Amino acid sequence: MKKILFSAVGTTDPISNMHDGSYLHICRYHKPDIVILYLSAEMLENHKKDNRYLDSIRRLNDFLGTEMQVEFITNNTLDDVHLFDFFIKEFTNQIQKVRLKYPDYEIILNVSSGTPAMKSSLQLIAGLSEGAITAYQVATPARRSNPNRTDYNDYDPAIMWEYNEDNTKNINRVEESDTTLQYALIKLDMIYGLLDDYEYAAAVRIARGIRKHLSPRAFVLLEAAVWRTQLATDDIKRNLTSQEINLLFGTNRLSTPLFEYILSLQGKLRRDDYDGMLRAISPAVSELMVETLRIKCNLTITDYCHITKTKNQSNSPKSYRWDEQKLNFSDQGKDILAIVKAASSNRTLSFITNDQLLLLISKRSDSSSDSMRDLYTTLLRLRGIEETVRNIAAHQITKITDEWIKENCNLSSAEILKLLKTTLEDLELARNQDWAAYERMNECLKAQLKIEFKSKEEKA
Repeated sequence: MKKILFSAVGTTDPISNMHDGSYLHICRYHKPDIVILYLSAEMLENHKKDNRYLDSIRRLNDFLGTEMQVEFITNNTLDDVHLFDFFIKEFTNQIQKVRLKYPDYEIILNVSSGTPAMKSSLQLIAGLSEGAITAYQVATPARRSNPNRTDYNDYDPAIMWEYNEDNTKNINRVEESDTTLQYALIKLDMIYGLLDDYEYAAAVRIARGIRKHLSPRAFVLLEAAVWRTQLATDDIKRNLTSQEINLLFGTNRLSTPLFEYILSLQGKLRRDDYDGMLRAISPAVSELMVETLRIKCNLTITDYCHITKTKNQSNSPKSYRWDEQKLNFSDQGKDILAIVKAASSNRTLSFITNDQLLLLISKRSDSSSDSMRDLYTTLLRLRGIEETVRNIAAHQITKITDEWIKENCNLSSAEILKLLKTTLEDLELARNQDWAAYERMNECLKAQLKIEFKSKEEKA
């Protein structure tokens, strides 16, 4: 990956006491493709006087055979170089501009040049950044405070380069800033909170900023939580080992698409995404009816239809379309055809509707069974929710809140979700304790991240 060095400029740059200043030393050993130097009013005067900052990198390019390009950010009114709050905002904005201009570059920051406010601001930005940003610090040649320099005002670029001992002594004084680990621990706490809120995509975004503190497998496990909410089980099975799948999801849960789908609705509710939950309940209601026919009525509806699934999503909600040739092939199929056509004004059948599924359940179920009557009543109620709040949410621009949902269907969003869950439990496709699956996955992810950081801290 190509690299950009972003650096403030201080009084020991570019060369002092017969050694590289910080930004020049980073250039010597990391060879960034582009160097962006930030000049205050005082440093700008030096630049105008003898071009020392550009001259030093040109000489280093000739010495190393490199082609580092130089860009300047100048501020000829910046005299208050001690203001931390100013530089936090200023450097954040400037680095964001660099990211937009060079999106495919890694950014490295020099946290050893400039005033204390400049250095600490860049250190904080590096530590809390979500992108590819690394902070580097440079030790002094003597590994203690720099001696007072006497050549500041009478700087001669050619002489300073000629007597620069770093050109003959191959001693690398650049090191990654250790304090980034402390900022990474702050981000780790942020990730824990996002996991508790089912905000898995946001957790992954934060984790990208501390990727160097995570093993590749730990990062993949975090991504797997996102894939789970997307029902992308193909991605999970392709990228995780069987042991990792069992660790995160249990031994058989991923093989139950309807359970995973209702879990995803639970996640939407946890994130207060009422609109998203309502829009997504129809496939769950359809699948519950299909499963009711299969389990309670001994009728496998898929024997009499075409099934359409979203491309590359094996666990995505399905669309069922009647196949009249299959229906006319058996006595059971002919009975189904007669029931559905009798209730339909259309001469031909197309996609299977939830009303048709409800009709078949009522015709083919045991009406003397209390449990079956209760199940049918629940399905009928879910169908009513579809016709009221779900269809409004899906087809009208309107404010969707939990209060609005309750006003329009006499049930809260949590109560609607409970209806879906208990129906799946009544069909013996889930148990009550199974609904804590995301919490168990979250605790597993936290444990893996703690192991990663414990190892990092011990090494540090």
